[in-house]
Amino acid sequence: MQLTLAAGEFLLYLRTERGATEATLRSYRSDLRLFTGWMDTEYPGVELEHIRLVHGRRFLYDSPHNMGRKPATVARRVATLRSFARFCWEQDYIPTHPFKAIKTPKKTERSPVYLSEVDARRLLTAPENLQLPAWRRDRVTLALMLLLGLRRSEVLSALWEHVDFGAKTLLLPTTKGRRPRVLPLPEALADWMWEYLQERLPLRTPYLLSNPVGDAHLTKGHLMTRMRQYLGAAGLEGRGITPHRLRHTMATLLLEQGVDLFTLQELLGHKDLSTTKVYAHVNLEQKRRGVLRHPLVQ
Repeated sequence: MQLTLAAGEFLLYLRTERGATEATLRSYRSDLRLFTGWMDTEYPGVELEHIRLVHGRRFLYDSPHNMGRKPATVARRVATLRSFARFCWEQDYIPTHPFKAIKTPKKTERSPVYLSEVDARRLLTAPENLQLPAWRRDRVTLALMLLLGLRRSEVLSALWEHVDFGAKTLLLPTTKGRRPRVLPLPEALADWMWEYLQERLPLRTPYLLSNPVGDAHLTKGHLMTRMRQYLGAAGLEGRGITPHRLRHTMATLLLEQGVDLFTLQELLGHKDLSTTKVYAHVNLEQKRRGVLRHPLVQ
């Protein structure tokens, strides 16, 4: 069986059976395209059933595609090749799993980029201060990321039917492999959402955030354009602040207030606690201050 044909079947399986996100599919598609292209060059004519461990190791650690790459990039490609090989093995396309023994390179720990409480407050008040058209929508948009830690995709796909103003909760249903979450709405955010809803009535789209006309959901491009305007107004331009870094900000600020990692894991929707633990070390200075208050240190 040809490698490219098997790769196509694997991507179709990820989309239809596993519910992989478009971002995940792009990454897998890119990695597999590099691998199959490299195989065609280095080992022309080798069929899928003749793939061996040496092929995977040479591609990952000797090919120009991966030399000098960040450990995180190589680790993702290791995961791609392993998943692809496991799929082929489970489909009986190959007799063994050739890439099972490939080790994942150790990732470099990086501190997440986030805003201070003062900067976050300044950004959150920017929509009301600027009073641009649909500023109430923009205030809700920023609050969903800064107060609840929603991913950009979750912000754009949120629906009014999942908002419970009585219980003050927002439901994020199961989507593309992610667990459902019921998030509590802070009083201020619930009020801002209610004000924005009154401005939107009668609703012409079920999406929580709409385009300026109100008949379709807010687009990624429009969200980013407005966000850049508010970052500029708050004096935060040029600092690489993205929607995901607003999520980092929410997590870090809650951790600094003493919220435990297990609660933070539930709020963020992480499957694995190790993903949440990346925020733990940003609290080092706070821990240091606590240790220095120990009576035996005085």
